Amino acid sequence: MAWQRCGMPHERLLAVKLFMDESGNGNASQPLIVGAVELGDDAEDIEEKIKDLYKRLVARHSLTGFGSFEDFRKDGFHSSNDPTEISVPFRELMRTTFFRAYMVVNDRTSFPRNAEPDLIEFMYVKLLGDLLIRHRNEPKPTDRSASPSSG
Repeated sequence: MAWQRCGMPHERLLAVKLFMDESGNGNASQPLIVGAVELGDDAEDIEEKIKDLYKRLVARHSLTGFGSFEDFRKDGFHSSNDPTEISVPFRELMRTTFFRAYMVVNDRTSFPRNAEPDLIEFMYVKLLGDLLIRHRNEPKPTDRSASPSSG
């Protein structure tokens, strides 16, 4: 979660709800990708839906012993690795969820001497900075609890 000042006299902070991840895997022939998913005010509800779906799918005894299912139990959702019994319900949840997705891609040729972790860190900083700039001039919601009482 990133925070930004809203510029009002009482300087309250507004939350920008982001979930970020990267694709780094040590394979120099593949590009690096850092992605962010931005959720709206219902981020907590969406997170609960994801946790509930994970709990329900992990409890399936019919898939016990399958390597890809055991990987899912240990590492969570990865669409390219998960069996359809896992990936289809997650994709359906994504289809019914409002979110914005952002990506930064690096083909590793711009910074050939940098180690993968350094490139990924640089990409995270760039993406997060761009997202904060994107939101800096948006209209701010009013916060009635922050206004002085008229008593």
